[in-house]
Formats: sequence, structure tokens, C-alpha cells
Amino acid sequence: MAECTESTVITFLSAALLLCISFALGCTLDWVDFVRVSKTQKRGVVVGWCSQFGFMPLYTYVVARAADYDTLLAIGCILTGCAPGGTTSNLFTLWVRGNVALSIVMSAMSTLCATFMVPLCVLIYIDSTYSTDDIRIDYVSLFITLALIVIPAAIGVTLRNSAAGVRLVRGTPVWQWFEKLGSVLGLALLIAVFAFALATESEFLNKGADVWIPALLLEPLGCAVGFGLATITGLDMPSRRAVSLETGVQSTAFVIAVISLSFHDDCDSQNKALVFPYIASICWVINSLWICAAMRHYAPLQQDDQGERPSPSDGVDAEEPPAKTSAPTATFQTSVI
Repeated sequence: MAECTESTVITFLSAALLLCISFALGCTLDWVDFVRVSKTQKRGVVVGWCSQFGFMPLYTYVVARAADYDTLLAIGCILTGCAPGGTTSNLFTLWVRGNVALSIVMSAMSTLCATFMVPLCVLIYIDSTYSTDDIRIDYVSLFITLALIVIPAAIGVTLRNSAAGVRLVRGTPVWQWFEKLGSVLGLALLIAVFAFALATESEFLNKGADVWIPALLLEPLGCAVGFGLATITGLDMPSRRAVSLETGVQSTAFVIAVISLSFHDDCDSQNKALVFPYIASICWVINSLWICAAMRHYAPLQQDDQGERPSPSDGVDAEEPPAKTSAPTATFQTSVI
């Protein structure tokens, strides 16, 4: 296999990117809010989980099979669908007047569940169809990548809920300074990854409609499925928006890191497997703009100030509305990954 400097650089940048954005996500999670939302809005969490790990991997698998992708392109495509939700879903939920607290809890649960759901999805959708003796996802690299999500997120949660974390520095809690630092560094590293990719391997831009169209549809279809299931299960409008965005917004940083580590010693294979995640990331920018605009300006707003009234099956008295689920807007001023 041909090892190259470009492969090493992408591997390092993607690992650092994942560390930063996972730490920033952890810093946004207040443990009291997490427990409260988990108890009072179980339906929202379950619907988001089913949409995230049910529809998205299945969609990308069907696309790869229907379009007859080669092995490496298919692996990149399916991994994009298997990824946990991206932390930008929290910021987008704030912008569209959604249930921010539910969005944060779903992101945390998605990150935690990724430790067993992503390997399971890889086993079902990739190993069963595309893996060969020469080309396969390295499970050691997969679990290393998952550790790069879970451990920094756990450190961020610990800081957020510690006495040191709530100490004020220039009128702002310490945890908010760290959250902003992680988000800014994450954004800078994300830009560096794509700038490096464009400078060294820009051929992915020349791929045909059979790759661009499925990548372009990935986020809108995910959002539509999440919104539809949330509506069917009776969630209020702010919660529907949160579930919708959590389903549609994938962590392409996670996918880039998994592929980079799995094929770190084979530059050619790495570049081919990264084609779909790179294109999906470009489409994510385009789609996020119009989806957020549509949700903010055209979706019904009558229930924006209402929390979901849990049913008795959720373990909460249906006569008592839950505490307000919105989160401080300052939390998301720089959460841009």
C-alpha cells in the first residue's frame, strides 16, 4: 500500500477536529437539564434515535446498491449515513425556535449510542456486502474514533457541571469560554481539512450526478423523516424541529476521521473513500441554509412557547407541564461545527 504525507495530514487534522467539537458538545450539556429532559421527553429522544440510526444508514446503503458504487465509494457513502448527529444541529435548532434542550440531549445520546450502534451498522451494511480481505473498515480505528468523541465529550460534561466550570471569568462562566474555544478551533480545523483536500485531491468535485444527487438529498430526506415521525408521535412543533435537524445533520467530521484512520497507510484508498463525505459536507452547507430558513419562516409557530406535554406512559403526570426546555442562547454563540 502506498503511504503518503497527505494521508497523515488528513488523519491528524480529522482527529484534532473530532476532539475539539466533541469537547465543545460536552460543555453545552447541563446534567440537571439532561436528566429532566430524559424523563419528561422520552418520546422525543426515542424518535430521534430511531430516525438517526434507522433511516439514515438504510438510505445510504440503498443508494450505494442502487447506484452500483465501487467498494470504497460505497464505504464512504454508508459511513456518512451511519454517523451520529452533528453538533451544529443544536445551533440550528436555536435558530429555528426549536426545543434546544431536547436537541442537546439527543446529540449527547447519539454520541453515546454511537459506541455500539455505529459498529453494528458497519457490520450490517458494510461488512455484509462490501468488505474484502484487502478493503475493510478497521474496527480498532473505528473504536479509536469513537473514543475521540466520547472521552472529550465526557471531559466537557464534567467541566460544565463542576464548581470550576461555573466560576465566572469576565462575567462569563469558565465552561462557556472552553465551549467557545473548542468550537472556534473545530471550525478552523474543519476549514483546514477541506482546504487541504481541495489543494491535494480535488477530483471529487468532478463526480457525476449519481454521487452528487444522493449526497444533496441526504440531509433534506433525513430532516423530513425525523419531522414526519415526530409529528406522527404527537410531539409539539419545537420538538419536531429539534428531531428533524438532529436526524438530518450528520457528523461528517466523524466519518472523515474513521476513514482517515482506517486507511492511513493507503493514500489512494483513503482519497476514494472520502469522496462521498466531502461532497456531503459541501451539500450540508447548501441544505442547512434553506432548511433553517424554511423552518424559521414558514413552519407553524403557534406552539413555539409550549413544551411537550408528556403522556402518562412517559412516567410523568400529564396534568403537570414540564419545565421550560429552552437553553441559554449564550451557549451557542460559537457552536458552529
